[in-house]
Order: sequence, then C-alpha cells, then structure tokens
Amino acid sequence: MKKGLWLSVVLLTACSSPPEAPKVDWGKKEVAVNAKIMTWTPIHTMVSSDVVNDEWQKRINNFIPENRLYDDAVYFAIAHS
Repeated sequence: MKKGLWLSVVLLTACSSPPEAPKVDWGKKEVAVNAKIMTWTPIHTMVSSDVVNDEWQKRINNFIPENRLYDDAVYFAIAHS
C-alpha cells in the first residue's frame, strides 16, 4: 500500500507543469554584470619545454574547423603553431 501511494505521489508530482518564468521589467535601468573583465593581449613568445629534445610536426590537410571531427591533438597543434 505504501509503495503504491509513494509511486502515485511521485508520478503525479513529476507530471505537473513547471512554474511560469518571471516577467522581465524592461523599464528598469540596466546593470552591468561583468564590468571588470580583463583584456587579453597576445604574447609573441614561445614557452619551451624542458623535456622535449626533438622537433615535431603535424600536417593537417583541408582543415575545416566547422567539421569538429578532429581530436584534441589537432587543436593543440593549431593553438601552439
């Protein structure tokens, strides 16, 4: 009996509709959320590894970033080329 009661409570509460989203008051003044984001500036120096003693290369033919079929090594090679 208790299992049936709990099962019906779970099913009935799970099937209820979600609460309505709060309305946005477009008349209010806007508030900046992230006003202090740091500005990124690229550095043109290479950080070399102490462990690597040889050169490496990776050839990517017909690279199309929208494919998203490449593994992480390809994106690492592009970012560090």
